[in-house]
This record gives sequence, structure tokens and C-alpha cells, in this order.
Amino acid sequence: MRLHALALVTAMLALAAPIEAAEIQRLSVGKTNIFCVKAPCPWRGIAPADADRHGPADLMWSRQQLPPLIARADDADAIRTAWDADGCLLVDGALIDSQLRIDAIVGECP
Repeated sequence: MRLHALALVTAMLALAAPIEAAEIQRLSVGKTNIFCVKAPCPWRGIAPADADRHGPADLMWSRQQLPPLIARADDADAIRTAWDADGCLLVDGALIDSQLRIDAIVGECP
């Protein structure tokens, strides 16, 4: 029982740990401004905010569903809402092992 409790506490601390400064990137999450006639098409995705974004090669994630989020509840809700509305948010975070970890929402994409 103690081992199970210790494992649970360790997992919770790992999720709460801040992202290392070297891993944090400014990311665009949502509408990609890439328009296609046929699916699959990367209408929505995740890319470095400073990426050219003229093609799918700039995307870090291009599926129609968000990756699993590691974020505060209000940030996760805001990101899901923007994604579902084909909006775009700038965030500070990292895409790690197919999970989007959010440090902060900066604002809407330009």
C-alpha cells in the first residue's frame, strides 16, 4: 500500500514540475492557415510560433484532434475551445512524447 501511495505522489509531482527553460517554446495551437480540398489536411495543428507556416513541413502536430494536454484546467478549456472553433492560441509550452504541456497561454495568434 505504501509503495502504491509513493508511486502516486511521484506521478503527481512529475506532472506539477515546471518545464525546463530549454524545453519551453512559443507555439501556435489551432488553425494552421493551410487549406486543402481533400482530407487528410492539416487545417489544425501545432507549430513553432516563428515557423513559416506555408506548408505542413512546419507542423509539429497535424492531426484533427488535440494531443493529450498537461495544463491547468482553465488553460486546457481555453485551448480546447479555440481548437474546436478553428481558432488559434499562442502558448508557451512543449510537445513532449505526443503530449502538449502548457506553461502559459500568451494570447491569440496574429
